[in-house]
Amino acid sequence: KQKTAYEIIAGDWSSDVCSSDLFPSHDSFGVAGRYMISPTFGVKADLNYEEFNNESGSGSLEFKMVQYRFGFQGVVNAIRLFNLQESAGRFGLLLHGGLQLSRMTSKTRNILPSDQNYNKTEYNGGLVLGFSPQFRITNNFAVFGDFSVANNYRQHFNWNGSYRDWK
Repeated sequence: KQKTAYEIIAGDWSSDVCSSDLFPSHDSFGVAGRYMISPTFGVKADLNYEEFNNESGSGSLEFKMVQYRFGFQGVVNAIRLFNLQESAGRFGLLLHGGLQLSRMTSKTRNILPSDQNYNKTEYNGGLVLGFSPQFRITNNFAVFGDFSVANNYRQHFNWNGSYRDWK
């Protein structure tokens, strides 16, 4: 694993978002509401809280990042859009995408005198895209999953609380 200058100075941080060191835990949750304007098109708003930290026993230095995220999205009922209601039966698929705003706050304690990020906050904006498969139990009740990807366009914080200066 190649180390950045910050990692060499501060130790073995893991700022790789795909790393097993980054572990969304039981401290991640969200609420959302959806309103269908028509049987095919609707809107969705969601509010999420995520706490990212190192996985215990991973060998990474301890870190903690807290993020609040708000998203506003358009929703398309793909089954109705492509006229597949009869063949889909009780199954459905919603596609959604839109804008998101997030507030990230580093809760990583300073290790070096040059570290000044503890309790610093950064505001970001970006896109969110996703899909929601669902199974209709009755006409008014369904179970579903939501799979979304959020992108921050101007994020300077690494997930471990260190700061990347892009000058």
